Amino acid sequence: GAALATVISQILSAALCMIQLMRTKDAYRLDLRQLRFDPAILRQILRIGLPAGLQSAMYNIANMVIQTALNSFGTDTMAAWTAFGKVDSFYWMISSAFGVAITTFVGQNYGAGKIDRMKKSVRVCFCMDLATALTLSALMYLFLGKFLLSLFTTDAEVLSIGVRIMQIIVPAYAPFVFIEIFSGAL
Repeated sequence: GAALATVISQILSAALCMIQLMRTKDAYRLDLRQLRFDPAILRQILRIGLPAGLQSAMYNIANMVIQTALNSFGTDTMAAWTAFGKVDSFYWMISSAFGVAITTFVGQNYGAGKIDRMKKSVRVCFCMDLATALTLSALMYLFLGKFLLSLFTTDAEVLSIGVRIMQIIVPAYAPFVFIEIFSGAL
């Protein structure tokens, strides 16, 4: 019911927006007879957008596979994974911000033909993200792991499993910087 209501509301919202855009007399008036796809621009959009879309889909598919595997380990492991996910999101939020920043900066400088600024920005952003990853990894691995997890659970077994998960995953933050920054720059 909720899914159906969401779909219906989205369709209704889109229809009302289209009607409003077609009725206006302003410069942004939508005339459906003038809508055309430019094949060259469409190819460029697909060449860039399709891999990015597939990358996003792979992330979600990987998470479903991981979650399915974790479910077989029982409720303590599922609870530990959930608690770790809350702590883990702090790092991913920061790293994603670096990725978005480098994508924007490289895009602007590429458009302006400033290749040297592009290269410098990649180096600087890479170093900033790497320093962040190493700092957060060290803090979470050595000092704050159990404390941060205890914000979400007090169960000793769940905390133990959560700390072990953290010890396995947190060291991967630093190597991920290569993926985040270089894929964003590309």
